[in-house]
Amino acid sequence: MSYYWGLVQDMDDSQKLELIMMLAESVKPTVAVPPMKRYTMEEFDALIDAGEADIAAGRVIDDEDMWHDLDEEQEELEMAESV
Repeated sequence: MSYYWGLVQDMDDSQKLELIMMLAESVKPTVAVPPMKRYTMEEFDALIDAGEADIAAGRVIDDEDMWHDLDEEQEELEMAESV
């Protein structure tokens, strides 16, 4: 092992980075990732229509309200931690 340590110490940073990447690839688990579903244009249109219907019916929260709610929660947490 000390032989390899000596080799690594003589490498420049780019060589060390390449070695790290090769080592990381060699220990990755070989898990098959299921392929993503391929949507048709009709399915995309249906998803968009459903989203627009949710917006019209008020079943969604816009980003401003979401950030406001998160800020309030953060303030509540900070107050609870200070007590």
